Amino acid sequence: MKKRKIYGMTLVEVVISIAIFSLLSIGFITTLIASSRASMNVPLEVGADSYASKMIERMQLRNRLLLADYDMLGDPTASVDKSFLQLYSFKYDPTNPTWSVNYQVEIKFKGFGKVSSATNNTLTAVIPSGFPSWDTNEWQSDMVMIKKGTGSGQIAYILSNTNNTLTITRNLDGSAGSGWILSPDTTSYFEINGGKSAIINITWQYRQRIYSRQYRALIYHP
Repeated sequence: MKKRKIYGMTLVEVVISIAIFSLLSIGFITTLIASSRASMNVPLEVGADSYASKMIERMQLRNRLLLADYDMLGDPTASVDKSFLQLYSFKYDPTNPTWSVNYQVEIKFKGFGKVSSATNNTLTAVIPSGFPSWDTNEWQSDMVMIKKGTGSGQIAYILSNTNNTLTITRNLDGSAGSGWILSPDTTSYFEINGGKSAIINITWQYRQRIYSRQYRALIYHP
């Protein structure tokens, strides 16, 4: 009678199999934990979104009420309440009313202000202390308007920008060559896209991890 061969696993094979299973299990558990943390953070992201919307509404409401208040938005010399430059904080955690997450809120303003100097095809802005400089070409293809002072009422197309200087043309199709009719000077004030760009940064810590979200809104001139 022919003997049947009995196949089995050696000790080495068993050890290797256990090691592979352990590695796969660790990866799965790590992914599961990360996914769980991400899903639990979603309500906190919604809380940040909601607060940012409220801040934008407050700025827009002030804008509609008084021109004087609008002009103080982002002005470092204005009172804190009018400038919106203070650091805000709020608590929110819909999943656990007995323990709240602390949010820190910082608002910066860009795209408006006082003219430092100008040439036929440029405008250099005063960047107040504590305000962010411009990113290279962040205003490219946008519109700039002189709101007050010398050259008031002129609108120009932005060809490019550095950290504080716009290169412009009055040809609104973007073709170069047509400069200011009357160049702005230190009495002039400008706005890009007809308002002030408010940048809202909200950060919070949840389960020993730091999260952040950024929002950008244009606060229009009345």
